[in-house]
Amino acid sequence: MSKKLTVGRAKKYIAIDCEMVGVGNNGGEESSLARVSVVNYYGAVELDELVRQKERVVDYRTRWSGIRPRDMVRGEQDTRLLSN
Repeated sequence: MSKKLTVGRAKKYIAIDCEMVGVGNNGGEESSLARVSVVNYYGAVELDELVRQKERVVDYRTRWSGIRPRDMVRGEQDTRLLSN
């Protein structure tokens, strides 16, 4: 049984992806939200923002997150950076 997805129904669907970095004094074992991305049903980006960290980041987890130290530095100067 298949149903066609109408434009009105498609607007109800989004996908959320979060990227985490390691913070704290235990080698980055504690995770902290560093980036949140939201796309709609059609794959158009609705939100893609870095999250300002309250603690010092000790592991950027770049291999998985794609976040590099320079991204967070650039983000610190961005007024749209979300607060953790």
